[in-house]
Amino acid sequence: MSTDLITFICWVVKGNAVAYKVGKFTSDDFDIFSIPDDLDEPALGLFDSQTQQRRLIFRSKEAVLTLEECNAVISTVEEYISTSNGESD
Repeated sequence: MSTDLITFICWVVKGNAVAYKVGKFTSDDFDIFSIPDDLDEPALGLFDSQTQQRRLIFRSKEAVLTLEECNAVISTVEEYISTSNGESD
C-alpha cells in the first residue's frame, strides 16, 4: 500500500476553490493519469516535477463522496457560478 496521502479534494471554478472535502486516501484508492507532454498546464507549477511526473488526473476507484456531499458540492458550485456572472449549464 502506498504511503502517499491525498488529504484535500477540491473543486475549482474559474480559478477559485469553491468546495472541498478533507479525507485520508492513499494513491492506491485512485487511478492516476498523466497529462500529455505537449499540454501547457499551469497546475504543474504547484508540484515538484520529479514527484508529480505530470500526473494531475485522479479517478477514484470507489465513491469518495456521499450522495448528500455530492449534492452539496453541486449546489455550491452552481451558486458560485450564478453569483459570478457565469452560467451553471
